[in-house]
Amino acid sequence: MPEQAVWAAVGALGLIVGSFLNVCIHRLPLRQSVVHPRSRCAACAAPIAWYDNIPLLSYLLLRGRCRGCRARISWVYPAVEAVNAGAYLALYARWGAAPALAVLAAFVSALIALVMIDARHQILPDRITLPMLGLGLATSGINPEVTWSGSIAGAVLGAAAPAALLLLWQWCFGIEGMGWGDVKMLAMIGSFLGPGRAAVTLLAGACLGAAVGVGMMAARRGTLRTALPFGVFLGLAAAGALGWGAPVVGWYAQRLAAAGWPPW
Repeated sequence: MPEQAVWAAVGALGLIVGSFLNVCIHRLPLRQSVVHPRSRCAACAAPIAWYDNIPLLSYLLLRGRCRGCRARISWVYPAVEAVNAGAYLALYARWGAAPALAVLAAFVSALIALVMIDARHQILPDRITLPMLGLGLATSGINPEVTWSGSIAGAVLGAAAPAALLLLWQWCFGIEGMGWGDVKMLAMIGSFLGPGRAAVTLLAGACLGAAVGVGMMAARRGTLRTALPFGVFLGLAAAGALGWGAPVVGWYAQRLAAAGWPPW
């Protein structure tokens, strides 16, 4: 197959999966099936014909409106599709048509769904995090980003570190700094990326969350008790750790080795 055709196929697959992610983002928080019934207009409840449900293209042809009632369609739908397609193309550029592409594509798509759901509802569904945690552990043999032992260590660290922070924050302030869904999400991230980049994800996510929280308090739009969708920050940090986390972990490991740590 010509290389241009492969790129087109990867992008098209990303758009199709992105369209399915939109279904998951809408239905999972409502505890609805993601396969039945067929997609409907949120305004008039009319079933959406297949030719009006082509990822990205239908939105452009319909100019962002329902064919029947002309209600406006949120720009978030094509944005999710486009972002997912862009992520697949970036992964293909890095890994080519290797088994790693399928594993990491599933990981990135799960991150996108979790970020969007947490941004809207401040929940992180177990129906995504727990199966993906299992997938991360099961595919560590073909995932070049992590070894089998690293996947287990990443999942354990990903669960233990935020759980300890959650309990400490509750003890200090009497409120939850994050939820147990965040703990499961970081365990999932660790199973795909290993302990080093799980730590990078937690640190970067905490810094992003702190920056947003401080900004909200400075603008008098929040307090220390204002709940923030921490899964959003974890998802963004995990995407960054996937792309650029290895050099960060390597640099830090060199600094520790230069300092004689660990001592054994």
